[in-house]
Amino acid sequence: MEESALPTDEQFEQDGIKFLVNNNDKPYFNGLSLDYRDSWMGGGFTLVDAGGGEVGGKC
Repeated sequence: MEESALPTDEQFEQDGIKFLVNNNDKPYFNGLSLDYRDSWMGGGFTLVDAGGGEVGGKC
C-alpha cells in the first residue's frame, strides 16, 4: 500500500476504490480484474482473467 502516487503511476477509481498502477507494469494487468473469493482457507482478493480463472496476486 502506498500513501501517494509516484510520477510514473496511473491512478484510476472503480466502485469507490482508488488504484495506482505503475506505467511500466500496466501491460501485465491488461485483461485482468480484481475479485474477492472465499475458500476453505479463508477469503482474499485475487486477480482473474477474462475466463474467470485465477492468475495469482492474492492479498
